[in-house]
Amino acid sequence: MLGFVSASALGIMTFFAYIKFSIGKVFKYTEYLIIILGASLVQNGITELLEHSFNIHLSRILSVPLNFLPHKSTLVGHMLKSFFGVSREFSFSKLAIMGGYVLIIYLLFLKRRNLQTKKNS
Repeated sequence: MLGFVSASALGIMTFFAYIKFSIGKVFKYTEYLIIILGASLVQNGITELLEHSFNIHLSRILSVPLNFLPHKSTLVGHMLKSFFGVSREFSFSKLAIMGGYVLIIYLLFLKRRNLQTKKNS
């Protein structure tokens, strides 16, 4: 019974949220979150590749220690590292990789789409 009531309340809140918020904004924010997730995955992959294959530790190059974050062995720390690319051993080189990914995605996909929508207007 508790599960039914919880699911009903969640469904009703979702319905009112969709009525109140613009679906276009929801999709746009989701698009941005997917781009950040992609940048995080690329940064994590390049970091691991360089560490294991070439013994280059990007966390030591222009490091920015974020000691207030939880360790990556904890659930929250692992989620922050996986979804947003942020960990205790963060550095500007990792940020540059993520920024480069976002720039490439913008130039390849988002800028072209923005130009096409302006032409159609």
